[in-house]
Amino acid sequence: MSKDKAYYQKNKQEPSQREDVNTSNDIGLKYKTLQNIKYLPHFLHKNRFLYTLVSRGQRSCIYMQHVSAKTKCFEVFLIKTRPAKELFGKKYPAREVFPANEDFGYTAWSCNTLERAKMRFINLENVKP
Repeated sequence: MSKDKAYYQKNKQEPSQREDVNTSNDIGLKYKTLQNIKYLPHFLHKNRFLYTLVSRGQRSCIYMQHVSAKTKCFEVFLIKTRPAKELFGKKYPAREVFPANEDFGYTAWSCNTLERAKMRFINLENVKP
């Protein structure tokens, strides 16, 4: 098995169980009420970009967007959830969702540096819902 494949397999577990993802000690009230929720993955492909989870809190996440081999951006957003439902005979579990393009500027932000992303992340975590 290649290094990349082994790394991906190791990181498929939910972020709260992983050692290399920065998570808070308390997972938050919404996780306690939604027991069977599907968490955001560690790796994610969207809009032709690869995203990697950097940090996760009770209310927000930081993902690193791999724009090119030399360029990286960071996306900070409030975690949104969708309830379980059935569409056209297919069942979808309760799940966390990555922000849509329309969410940027309202509940999601793109930052050029990790320091700026961490500042935004701390502000989002400290704001009362």
